[in-house]
Amino acid sequence: MPETSWAQIGGMGSSWSRGNKAAGPTSGRGWSKEARTALLIVCLGQFLTQMDLTVVNVAIHAIRSGLHTSVALVSWVVDAYFLTFAALMLVFGDLGDRRGRRRVFSTGLVAFSAASAACGLAPGVDVLIAARAAQGVAGAAVLVSSLSLLSATFPDRSQRAAAIGWWTSVSGVALVTGPLIGGAVVMWFGWRTVFLINVPIALAGAVAAKRKLPESRDVTARRADLKGATALVAVLGTLSVSLSLGPQRGWTSGVVITGLGATVVSLVALAAVERRSSAPLIPLGLLAHRGLLAANTAASLVNFATLGLIFLLSAYFEEVGHLGPLQSGERLAPMFLAYMAASAASGVLSAKLGSRWPSVAGLSLAALAATALQFSAATGSHSLGSAGVGVVVVLVLAGTGVGLSLPAVVSAAVGAVSGPRAGLASGLNNTSRQVGGTLGVALLGGLIAVSPAAGMPAALSVVALAYVAGAAVMLVGWTAHRDQERVPRPESESERAGVLTASSGSHP
Repeated sequence: MPETSWAQIGGMGSSWSRGNKAAGPTSGRGWSKEARTALLIVCLGQFLTQMDLTVVNVAIHAIRSGLHTSVALVSWVVDAYFLTFAALMLVFGDLGDRRGRRRVFSTGLVAFSAASAACGLAPGVDVLIAARAAQGVAGAAVLVSSLSLLSATFPDRSQRAAAIGWWTSVSGVALVTGPLIGGAVVMWFGWRTVFLINVPIALAGAVAAKRKLPESRDVTARRADLKGATALVAVLGTLSVSLSLGPQRGWTSGVVITGLGATVVSLVALAAVERRSSAPLIPLGLLAHRGLLAANTAASLVNFATLGLIFLLSAYFEEVGHLGPLQSGERLAPMFLAYMAASAASGVLSAKLGSRWPSVAGLSLAALAATALQFSAATGSHSLGSAGVGVVVVLVLAGTGVGLSLPAVVSAAVGAVSGPRAGLASGLNNTSRQVGGTLGVALLGGLIAVSPAAGMPAALSVVALAYVAGAAVMLVGWTAHRDQERVPRPESESERAGVLTASSGSHP
């Protein structure tokens, strides 16, 4: 990601609160003890929030059996976290800038601990879904403020880049280890422990943050657009419910049509709120930039397919293949490991070739892998649930494709604009990705709700089509962006006033 976007995340013009000294690195030769402690604390928060994006996938069968519920409702245990997480990230960035980043970070960890306890003690699936939504709210506060704290803690440009590198790596480690840790915990201690284990860790992090992290804020920060965030939650919520129920009830059923109608009304309300806002959550003028729109659309499609694919495979391994949670996590590990390796290569390729070709090549590989998985499921072959070499190769291919494409797509989004708007582009891209993941789990979970085995071929076809669509968008949209670059467009007032919140790097 370009340095300009990182420089603006968290506000480089921030002011330290009285009585606190910056835990900055020492004079160029290394980091002080305070700086290393600050990095450890914020990475802990990052690890918790990112791991909970994937850890629950391997507990699907255990939760369904333990709470005597359906696959459709269990999909909402996953999706409720995504929904609130996606909708509130930009809001908490603004809130942290105004009220204090350490305050938002530590409060978020306390709330994350409380929500995790509610998840672990939930008597039924309805309470569990509500608690997961609360967990997503807290996770958004922690993630956004963690990167803002790093930007303020490491004022030296090169050392800040190194610190952010560690922060981003932790995200990748969380995604890889989430299914493995979750599988082991579920197998040995039960699914409730997946949530309860967060409680003491998050509380310890909150106490450490209060004692060790300096407070910082930006006195010039804009007000949080709470009306816009509320409208965005309404849009995502009604659309997710409609996509989830459509395959089960029928797309012409009354409940689905009503839900889609509510989505349209919420979308109109969101557009109206954003047009009237002096500091909109989503500056509509910026979306007219073709390159940014193409990259954000592609990023949304990548997460739609990838997070949906992780949910599908986890459900298939456990519901159809009758694998245990640890075995399910082990089956997914090759995909995540390949993703991490390819992500590192993607940066080098993008620097040499630009963002378009690594993204198109990666998405094509991912589409090929999804097609192979769809063929295996459609032919009734049991190889999809096995640990055969063929399945491992396909999962490695999928991980490689996503790893090549997603960092390039993120780079394209941030590089599509420059100057003060680069930070805002990063925040919008992060939100777009989380929105895509929310909708992907909703629709694909609905497709396998009645029968995972019967619904898997159609669901995997949707995954493949999403990857193909993402590649097409990058091909066509990025060409249009190059043409648009020849005609400079003046910034709107809302774009000039835009302030950026954190991005979770190039991970799903």
